[in-house]
Order: sequence, then structure tokens, then C-alpha cells
Amino acid sequence: MRRSVFVLLSSLVVCSNLAFAQQGTADLRGRVVDPQGAVLPGVTIVVRHQESGMFRDAVTSVDGTFLMSGMTPGVYEVTAQLASFKPYSQRD
Repeated sequence: MRRSVFVLLSSLVVCSNLAFAQQGTADLRGRVVDPQGAVLPGVTIVVRHQESGMFRDAVTSVDGTFLMSGMTPGVYEVTAQLASFKPYSQRD
């Protein structure tokens, strides 16, 4: 049976710099856990800007966290994939 990858959305936060309008970039941080709350290292995270189609990817570290910095602010789709787990995707 395939299990679903669960991205803890409460910790998936787009953190913009204080000088948002001047710098024009933001950071995306998150932690990937399974439904029981165990961290998942090695998960591929793909973040796609919904308007432009540009995307970036990262892999979660041993504590299940990831960081993507210097991103253009906007509306994104976040997808998490790990072998033997059902992919998880969240838009907007």
C-alpha cells in the first residue's frame, strides 16, 4: 500500500525579507513529515511559479527540512515526491 507524503503546511512558510519591495525576493522553508509526524529525509521538493512556469527543486535534509532562498514572490505550486510514497501537491 502506498503512503501519502504529508507536508506540514503550518511550517511551510514563505518568508519575505523585511525590505520586500526593495529586494524582490523571498525564502521558502519547510519540513516534510509522514502522517504519523516522522521526518522524511530525501524527499524531492519542486516549487513551480504558477504564473511564469519557472521552477526550482530541493531535497530534504536528514531532519526533513528544506530551504529555497532568493525566490520571486508570487503564487506557487509545491510538490513533494519520495519513492514508495504517493506524491503530494499543494497549489496557491
